[in-house]
Amino acid sequence: MGMGSPATNGFLNYFNRRTEEFLRRVRNVKNTLDDENIHQLRVEVKKIRSVLKLLDDIAEDGINIKEYRKMLSRLFKPAGKLRETNINLGLLDQHTDFSLTTYRQYLQGKTDKQILKFLLALKRFDDNLFAEYNKKILEQTGLYETAKMLAHADQYIRKELDRVNWLKPEINRKKKLHHIRKRLKTLGYILNITLEVQNDENREGFYLLVKDTETLIGDWHDLAMFRNSLKKFIAQHPGYSGEGEMNRLISAINREITEQISLIAINLDRLTDNIVTI
Repeated sequence: MGMGSPATNGFLNYFNRRTEEFLRRVRNVKNTLDDENIHQLRVEVKKIRSVLKLLDDIAEDGINIKEYRKMLSRLFKPAGKLRETNINLGLLDQHTDFSLTTYRQYLQGKTDKQILKFLLALKRFDDNLFAEYNKKILEQTGLYETAKMLAHADQYIRKELDRVNWLKPEINRKKKLHHIRKRLKTLGYILNITLEVQNDENREGFYLLVKDTETLIGDWHDLAMFRNSLKKFIAQHPGYSGEGEMNRLISAINREITEQISLIAINLDRLTDNIVTI
């Protein structure tokens, strides 16, 4: 196994930068609990998980990351629930033709409860223990040469793209499209890592295409979650006087989702056509 110094290993340097940025985001959220800080905290968790995926796969005996993942999840999950409700409120604001005061109050009530749960998770988060886990992961993994990590990253990217291509014919099925979304998110982060380690014009163009497709699917996901929230509210409030208006909003969202899936299909075809560029 080739070994390299920390200064020459771009992947492990990237991992260190991401964990430092994650801790900075934790401090930011503690000081200012706004939606952007919560979103960026979750983004950093996803980036760290992407590096962990590569490190775990490349190590001969794997690495012990179970407790580390648990620490990340204890912040990631409550932050996700809070962000989802905030997104629903934002989408409600965008659909100005519909006045759903009771539903808005319902979402705001959920937000208040979710904030308390997230603040409790923040309070329980141990910065020092997190730093200890980081050190152990680096020790267990070893300082792999950048070239070896790049080769493994490319193998992983092609394997995931093959899976996306296999799922593509079923994008009208919510579960399948969600799987594509998760895979493209990880792909995007890993491509970004490889660009920081070794810049390449073709790779950068492909990365931008992946991010564009991921954004389209993310917009679809937000609309689908918003629709689910509306349906859940109707189910929980039988006889609600605003049900007719909510159903009209659901119909409007369904049309938006259909249009979004058409755009996603075009981009997924472009991804397939450009795999050879990486």
